[in-house]
Amino acid sequence: MEVSPNVVRAEAFTGEAIQESIRKLPPEGGTVFLPVGTYVIKQPIVLDRDNISLIGQGFGTLLKLADKANAPVVIIGDAVTPPRHRVSGVNVTDLQIDGNRDNQTTENWNGAEDNGHATAIRNNGVTVRAAEDTRIERVLVRKARSGGIVLEKVCRRVSVNDFTSRDNFFDGFGAYETEDCVFTRLILIHNDFAGISADISFRHNIVSEAVITDNGRQGIFLRHSVRNLFSGLQIRRCGEHGVFLAQAEDRPETACVDNVFSQIVIEGCQAEGFRINDASCTGNGLGNARFANNRRDSVSEVIPGLLVRHDVSAR
Repeated sequence: MEVSPNVVRAEAFTGEAIQESIRKLPPEGGTVFLPVGTYVIKQPIVLDRDNISLIGQGFGTLLKLADKANAPVVIIGDAVTPPRHRVSGVNVTDLQIDGNRDNQTTENWNGAEDNGHATAIRNNGVTVRAAEDTRIERVLVRKARSGGIVLEKVCRRVSVNDFTSRDNFFDGFGAYETEDCVFTRLILIHNDFAGISADISFRHNIVSEAVITDNGRQGIFLRHSVRNLFSGLQIRRCGEHGVFLAQAEDRPETACVDNVFSQIVIEGCQAEGFRINDASCTGNGLGNARFANNRRDSVSEVIPGLLVRHDVSAR
């Protein structure tokens, strides 16, 4: 994915200046460059055109949500629900996001009412909506009022690399209606709920080389997830389960099916290391796993035989 030679530098350390720089880019796209400094964000930065890049100078480039802004910090995609169009070729790299959760009052943007978790945009550090061929790399998100990063509204071929998400009110990493994506070298720590939460058609994705520690509930929570690969994960000190597979209430079509977990370590969790909570969750495989010092069983299934296991050790 190439960065356009069209480069605009933000003229001030404000969200308004960043959005104006995006507006100035030509129709074919381009790059907004953010020098080191703290940018105060009062409204979300919206990247809703193709081939737009937002590039900082490392974690010294800080996007900090203003007190009581009650907004996501960055939106990749259309900010209308349902999205009116798809976006592709968007890049966000080399910056830090502070959601300033202690000084926000609502989880949803401007306190909007939600309709079955389908209409409101939550106040995440990064929200990705109906995006394709998009890259997020070397980004740190902390203290968002909702999740660190959330993909939704059918995202395809999105890559998230060298990404850290910590101290967020809900999940460190969320993905819904997401397929054919690659998420690697993730650090997900001290989030109040799950490290990773995936639901509503999470299909054919790869999650690798992740450190998932000290999250308040599950290391990984999955529903309606099919044929995903999780490899090279270290899951430690979860408030509940290391990995939890389920379906949505009495809807067997939302089961977790044919997912593979390989080369994972699950240690020090306060419930089961690996729990399959519904009989509809079949064909899931666990290989080259190590369990240690979890409060309950290493592996627990609602009925025996749901999980295909090999080379599993426990102590």
